[in-house]
Amino acid sequence: MARRWLLNASPIIALGRIGALPLLPGLATEMVVPEAVRREVEAPGARDPAFVDLQSIERLRIVRVARIPEPVAGWALGAGESEVIAWAIEHPAFEVVLDDLAARNCAQALRLPVRGTLGILVLARRSGLVPALRPLVEALVGAGFRAHPDVLRRALALAGEGEAA
Repeated sequence: MARRWLLNASPIIALGRIGALPLLPGLATEMVVPEAVRREVEAPGARDPAFVDLQSIERLRIVRVARIPEPVAGWALGAGESEVIAWAIEHPAFEVVLDDLAARNCAQALRLPVRGTLGILVLARRSGLVPALRPLVEALVGAGFRAHPDVLRRALALAGEGEAA
């Protein structure tokens, strides 16, 4: 099955901080990053793990977004989230990958398929690319990733590593 992902900065940065960006080519056949997202990821500087790893991801391309349509602009999202959703509207074969709640709500209101950082890791576990999800979730939390404990428990349950919340 072809998986096409349109990546926002927060999943790239979170996965980069725990060394999990190299999992992406094994999970998606094509990955796209809008210019605004690339700028966000590069902002910390060349020593940021996400910046270094982003440059080496196979099957990833950077795209320009010409304009943000009104249905997206009205949500007052960040530049990266707005470009991700705007590009996805024009390219419906792509699933948006973002964590920001307002951006997820906007994407869902526009009927776009959405996945987050935890969803990527659950998929990696289910695909056999990682032996266990729990150490990755613990590393994410240790790196500053914020999610409600119920969401973390649900992710572990989806990976077969705990009870559903």
